[in-house]
Amino acid sequence: MDLAFNTLTAFTAAASVVVLYKLILKIFENRFLAFSTALLFSTMPVYLSITTHSMIHAFSVLTSLLSFYFLILAVSDENLAFYLYSAIFFIISVSSRFPNILLLLPLSIIFFQPLIDSHFKPGFINKNRFTQEMILFWAPIISFLIFTLVFQQDMIIGKAGYDVFLGFFSPVLFLAVNTIIKNVGLLGWFLLLLGTSKVRYYNKKLYSISLILWMLLLFFFYGNIISYSDRFLSIILPIIAFFISVSIDRIRHYNRFLSVLVLIFILSSMFYTVLPIIWDRHNYSAQKEYALWLKEQVPSESVIIVMDDAPFIEYYGGLTTKEHPIGDIEKTVKWVGDVSQLLNSGRPVYIVESGFTYDPEGIFLDALLDNFNLSLIGSHVNEDYHRASITRHKYDSRLIKIVQKKDSTAWNT
Repeated sequence: MDLAFNTLTAFTAAASVVVLYKLILKIFENRFLAFSTALLFSTMPVYLSITTHSMIHAFSVLTSLLSFYFLILAVSDENLAFYLYSAIFFIISVSSRFPNILLLLPLSIIFFQPLIDSHFKPGFINKNRFTQEMILFWAPIISFLIFTLVFQQDMIIGKAGYDVFLGFFSPVLFLAVNTIIKNVGLLGWFLLLLGTSKVRYYNKKLYSISLILWMLLLFFFYGNIISYSDRFLSIILPIIAFFISVSIDRIRHYNRFLSVLVLIFILSSMFYTVLPIIWDRHNYSAQKEYALWLKEQVPSESVIIVMDDAPFIEYYGGLTTKEHPIGDIEKTVKWVGDVSQLLNSGRPVYIVESGFTYDPEGIFLDALLDNFNLSLIGSHVNEDYHRASITRHKYDSRLIKIVQKKDSTAWNT
């Protein structure tokens, strides 16, 4: 399972590089621009790091790129089937990472590009064909959004509970800017800013605006949430690579040798940044070692309260895990009852460090302390792999035994 998921991650990461090349080539008809964009993207530290172990971000990036690519093919080649393909990949992208719904705005600009270019003049658009395009692209998306809002409210509320948006210019935004600078270096950061202004020379105004919106919308969202992590910015890295390549391509018009030199320098600095953590990760896995340590500390029938580390504990430790609800009092009451039943049936229950996460309002912690006694068993080095894109985040993860209180009536009703 672990090998299969790692292989799938590597495949989707490689495929996303190919699709990015095809996308940029289709829009701008510039092979150097497309090649340098794909090359830069494939070497970006955050993306290279998160795609060398099992994470879903590569799939999110790939499906987003495919949605844009097929829509551009549909608009430029007038192929009706591509509208449907674009909608399907957009739905898959949002299903994998819900904030990707923000990409609907730049996609809309591309969809309505023929109308915008014609200044909405009557008779410019074939009404029958336009109706078909609307149905093929918008009907699946609108149906999906309605289904999500009606039947997936708990998921949306749950995500909003720990992805709290702090405002457009929160202190967290500096972390996001720092992530980009660590990812591409100061020269890359300068070329990124320069590229957003130089892209106008390609005379692809609406496409360029769409790419800028893709980058800015998701940057300002992920860069201002309380649960920010470097890996969240993986969705905008293809666009960052593109705008850096725009600057390099403009340099190429004046001095080819200098443009190649700049490209090699940025590639080398990015590879130098990511190599240590990739090498270290593939020689030592803190999550695996922690799961094996945990297996030695608790009876095999134990239930471990854990959040993000659950796959490691289940796979390497062979133990049963249980998550806690997020920001929902009613579900937390039920959770307390479930844990009480486990304890009454004789099954030991423990909680590890990550089991205390995703509790922004403290509802879970209050319920835990009101109904159970906690006893520290020990601790062992673990790692927050969500925050280990460029540098490792090791910490001592406690193992705590949960014991039922005799007077726990406030929550267990």
